[in-house]
Amino acid sequence: MQEKGKLSFEEFLRKGTKEEIDFFVKEYIDSFDRNSMGSFLFRQYILLEVCCTVKEFFDDSYHAKKEIADNMFGENYHLTDIDTLDKTKDYLSKLLALVIDLRNQNMAVN
Repeated sequence: MQEKGKLSFEEFLRKGTKEEIDFFVKEYIDSFDRNSMGSFLFRQYILLEVCCTVKEFFDDSYHAKKEIADNMFGENYHLTDIDTLDKTKDYLSKLLALVIDLRNQNMAVN
């Protein structure tokens, strides 16, 4: 259940700002059990879930999905290289910054 005043990941994709990213990522990570977040496999699961959510968010935008793929995967990042909690937080912050930029560009075009 979501706490009052706390945005879900999907809501943050729709409403969040770049200035709120660091706070949101901290709160998002802290919402999971500390022992679970110590597990590499659990963090990988979280990242895959986040990537699926982002893909769905941009379901109608090939350009946005390509931009994310070009900047957040492949030569730039390999999810298996994100092997610490700090790297997970950093990856989420960079991904959210890119998503917000693309979301705002899409909104300006429409």
